[in-house]
Amino acid sequence: MKILMFGRGAVASLYGWALETAGHEVDFYVRPGRIATLPSTLTLDIYDPRQKKPDRLVTGPWRSRLREDLPVDHDYDLIFISIHEHQFAEAASFLSTRAAHATIFVATNFWGDPQKAAAPLPQQQLAWGFPSAGGGINDAGVLRGGFLKAMTFGTFGTEPNERERAVRALFQDAGFTIKENRDFRAWLWTHFANHAGFSGQILRAGSMIKLMTDPHQAKEAILNIREAAKVLTARGVDVTKQGEYTPFRILPAWLLARLLPLAFRSNPSLGAMAAGHTRPDEILQFYYDFMANRLGVRLPRMEALQSPSSPAN
Repeated sequence: MKILMFGRGAVASLYGWALETAGHEVDFYVRPGRIATLPSTLTLDIYDPRQKKPDRLVTGPWRSRLREDLPVDHDYDLIFISIHEHQFAEAASFLSTRAAHATIFVATNFWGDPQKAAAPLPQQQLAWGFPSAGGGINDAGVLRGGFLKAMTFGTFGTEPNERERAVRALFQDAGFTIKENRDFRAWLWTHFANHAGFSGQILRAGSMIKLMTDPHQAKEAILNIREAAKVLTARGVDVTKQGEYTPFRILPAWLLARLLPLAFRSNPSLGAMAAGHTRPDEILQFYYDFMANRLGVRLPRMEALQSPSSPAN
């Protein structure tokens, strides 16, 4: 399959590498002028649970193909787009006249309405999912991060069509496992709210690694997530049906606060993702975006996080 990764961020690079090593032809579209500033060769430092060797580590140089143009009559089979929500409107406008015959795989974190955001794109060519990879590219061109083996794919109340099934098969053939969700808007919003609860606590903890290894900070984040669920309810999401929220809803906060650091330390993928993040401002953006669009719901704990002198509890 001929694949175009939209952008050359960490997630696009990780999956671009994974798909290329699975035998596909992969290019990266970057903004005009960016090729001169981006290294074409990255140094990999990746934890990949699909690997057969015991340490699951992938290291060494990897050369990727970058391009700054995208003709309207291109022959890509798939365009993979996993960018920040703030960048999505511009990307959707750009691709609205350049989709050609490609399936556009949208793997972006949304707090707004995902279908409205994607309205400029040809609807019959869309597939939806969510990446289970993370990390960062530092100034030396080192791509440090990791994958989870499972990826979530979703629809909005329908069964996957032929294009959507083909995208699932693409990643499954590359060694990833597939999870399905038929209420993908609610899933995306729940994931975003949970992430906002964690990311806001970074303002106190200082880093994601400190947050995930300190039971006190983990407990504060759990209480943030429970409070954030009020906004999900106000949006019409039935949180009792959201599996990602279930542990935060049913387990005592003190118990979950002890389990989370254990889970983090025992999962090398999560550790690699957290260690690879070079832009803490990007993580905090989830908190700020969530707080800016909460339907007027009062969130005393999360509001207090914005003031360093105010206790969050």
